[in-house]
Amino acid sequence: MSRSRGKWTKYKAMKGEEKLTSYLPETRLLTQGNLWDMMNIYGTVVIKPSLGSYGRGISKVSSTNDDQYEIIVEGNEKKILEGTEETNQYLKRYFRSKRLFIVQQWIPFATVKDSPFDLRVMVQRKRHSSQWAVTGIVAKIAIRGYFITNYAQKVIPLEQAIENSPLNSFPIAELHDEIQEVSLLAAKQLQRFYPKTRTFGLDVGLDAMGGIWIIEANHSPSISFFNKLEDKMMYETILRYKKG
Repeated sequence: MSRSRGKWTKYKAMKGEEKLTSYLPETRLLTQGNLWDMMNIYGTVVIKPSLGSYGRGISKVSSTNDDQYEIIVEGNEKKILEGTEETNQYLKRYFRSKRLFIVQQWIPFATVKDSPFDLRVMVQRKRHSSQWAVTGIVAKIAIRGYFITNYAQKVIPLEQAIENSPLNSFPIAELHDEIQEVSLLAAKQLQRFYPKTRTFGLDVGLDAMGGIWIIEANHSPSISFFNKLEDKMMYETILRYKKG
């Protein structure tokens, strides 16, 4: 029986490597109890389907003043709800869904011109090889007003994103090296559970303090982001690994 490729299964797989735990936002299966436990701890969480892509079905839930809750659906559709009862009523389609949903600690990403960005990190190995390599890192800048980067307004190299963000005082080379190290460790850990997989696309966030967060791992990641860069070297390397 094949192992699920859902976000929840891959999160648990990565969580099994002690060295990765500090890079993983807290994630639980969505239940009403887990939602409010997480809200009490973090104040803002993200709800997403365990199986899904392109940002479909993602909601951000935040507590505001006066027992109100703001819910942003799929990027920018905003609702303000009064109290936990009304919020639970609005979210009941998630609680009662036959689909598996997760609730995840919200990580405020670093920004470029007030738009959050995250990174797509490609980690690959060639056929019949156990040697993993980071073959590409690209920054995806969210459309203005959106909290997810699935529909990026712009794609730029990692170094350019850092230089144009509040992280510009951080040593870029050290950040780059740590991102690579963490991504390789994640791929090696995931390989234990998915031994036939040769490519993982990691969605990695950087917070305002330069902290690195693995938001999720993708089995069949789109490589179109890399083709949008002027320099095609990473794109060509990714293709070479896919073929090899």
